[in-house]
Amino acid sequence: MKFDKKSVKKILVLRYRSIGDLVLCNPALETIRATFPGARIDFVVDEAFESLFYKNPNIDRSIPFSRGSKGEGKIKSLLRELRFILRIRAEKYDMVVDLHCGPRSAMLAWLSGARYRLGYPFRFRNRLFYNIHSPFDDGKTRPNDSHSVNNMVKILSPLDPAEPVEKNLFLTCRDEDRKFASDFLARNGVLPGETVMVIHPGASPDIRRLPVEKMGEVLRWLCNETIIKTVLAGTEAERDFIKQMQEIAGRERPVAIGFTLGQFAALLEAGDMFMGNDSGPVHMAAALKKPVVVFFGPGDPEVWAPWGTDAVVLRTARMECMPCSQYKVQCPYGGNHCMNRIPVEDIKNAVTSLMAKIPKLN
Repeated sequence: MKFDKKSVKKILVLRYRSIGDLVLCNPALETIRATFPGARIDFVVDEAFESLFYKNPNIDRSIPFSRGSKGEGKIKSLLRELRFILRIRAEKYDMVVDLHCGPRSAMLAWLSGARYRLGYPFRFRNRLFYNIHSPFDDGKTRPNDSHSVNNMVKILSPLDPAEPVEKNLFLTCRDEDRKFASDFLARNGVLPGETVMVIHPGASPDIRRLPVEKMGEVLRWLCNETIIKTVLAGTEAERDFIKQMQEIAGRERPVAIGFTLGQFAALLEAGDMFMGNDSGPVHMAAALKKPVVVFFGPGDPEVWAPWGTDAVVLRTARMECMPCSQYKVQCPYGGNHCMNRIPVEDIKNAVTSLMAKIPKLN
């Protein structure tokens, strides 16, 4: 299909989830905005993650997608999806850019009624549902050897895109969330001017977690031998893990559980450093320009390393099974073998090196 760039006045971008992917898609949004400066740009995102796009200058509107309530019947689910499709069709978009390229987003692109539909054709359905196919560098079925930021920007290559000068991440917080985070720290005895590290020990799947014994040992060192004030953050499902960390450390620290995504972002913004596993919160911290210590095991840092901030990526010496599927394959070594081989001393050295980059400590 011949592409007429001048005819594109209204664009829909699709990227439903998850936290890391959504934060990392901003350079692609920057590129779309630079390529079509006069166009309206709407963005479909799971409603659970919509706050990540608060005041994002590269979109005009976020459109939350609801996955329905727990126990929703098949008929209600089908009707909900149909209403959403009809809502999208009523907007009469000129072009859909699918940054997700999954079955749901590819189908929505096809049913949107848009003249141009762009995405990676790595499945038969995608070749059918898109009429502008993003090329791969070397004939692979999909890109997986470049950072996720670059992979999403590459989707736009058929559009003769205007490359942004910098591929920036973007995340900002609401004032009410900032106040919530400030009040939380004050209630927990953190004084203005003290250095705060937010630690997020969770990850999905669990095989990405640094073992609790190592997390607890690092927490004990932070509490006993540094001036850093630590805050432990996670979900309700990670409460027991966090409790075990504190028991190993022999110290109780403020625990941030049950925060909204916006409140958690504000907590990261209020802090000075972040430590965690290969997971979405790492990318939120990076978007807020916080120095990051991140642990990698089954995941690939070439694709998922923090972007655009001071970061120390820690992983064990390369094993022949790295990176692994982590979602579908039972680890032949048992559990998170690769994570367990990251030395605690390396973690201490990483934290110390990043402390030197925090102005208030120097």
